[in-house]
Amino acid sequence: MKYNFLLNVILLIFVVTSCKKDNKIKFPVLITSEYDTVIQINSKEMMISEPIVYGINVKDTLRFSGSFNYLSHNFDELLRSEFNKAEDSILIFVDTKQLNFHTSEMNFYSIIPPPPPPLNNSEPFDVNSEYNYSNDLQLLKRLRTERERKHYKTLPIFIFNNSKFGKVISKPIVNGDLFMQVQAKDKNNQWKPIEYNYVPGFICGTGHQDYFLKPKHFIVSTIRKYSGDYLTTMRVKFMSSQKIYYSNEFEGEINYSQFKKTEAVVFMEKKYPDSIIGEPYYKRKLIFLDYD
Repeated sequence: MKYNFLLNVILLIFVVTSCKKDNKIKFPVLITSEYDTVIQINSKEMMISEPIVYGINVKDTLRFSGSFNYLSHNFDELLRSEFNKAEDSILIFVDTKQLNFHTSEMNFYSIIPPPPPPLNNSEPFDVNSEYNYSNDLQLLKRLRTERERKHYKTLPIFIFNNSKFGKVISKPIVNGDLFMQVQAKDKNNQWKPIEYNYVPGFICGTGHQDYFLKPKHFIVSTIRKYSGDYLTTMRVKFMSSQKIYYSNEFEGEINYSQFKKTEAVVFMEKKYPDSIIGEPYYKRKLIFLDYD
């Protein structure tokens, strides 16, 4: 009798453990691009948050090279998936196990800008005149290649749609590919931002498209891996459709001066007072994603 009871207990533990293993989220394998140098940022002030989306609807592996179609806002697909039914299905993970991870600051869908008109001090530049831009384009391509091979120490960020429905993820119109920034605990054990969003006075949304994240798929981004004089607990604050999500907590270094608001932040807060309901109030909240 005791033997059968013990056997049943062991079997139950095995089943529960197996279920937990099956339900564990498996992160994609990330393969970084070629590089010449790796830099770790040691900032003395609060920096602008400028996250890059390196891959969307990633399942198994992402190579940080080549090009991909990051605009996936397909209305037919959204209707078929009955998107946004699962309101709390988005999970944010910071992968702290990849201690030597690094990425280029370049997103791979960036368009090479047109070269500037030739400088001529004697005559104004005639926009209708013919000019051979081939040499300028070759120079720009070389500069872009050099920039792509200049990497920064980062931590991978996985945004996971943990549901059977597709989800629309909000994309900022300006300044970065995601509404995302890093927070840290100060000496009073309070969560404070160490990054901010730059919010311009005029925002034009012409041609704006959000992301469509398939069920059980990932958006892959990164955050800067700072160095500094203060060891603390950190997390990522993420927003989509004015709903706030937080990542797992992790240990990291910053400079304590990164908690202090820069002149740019002070200027924006004065420009967009919180006493006015409407657009200025909304823009002020965007600075630190204050939608809790």
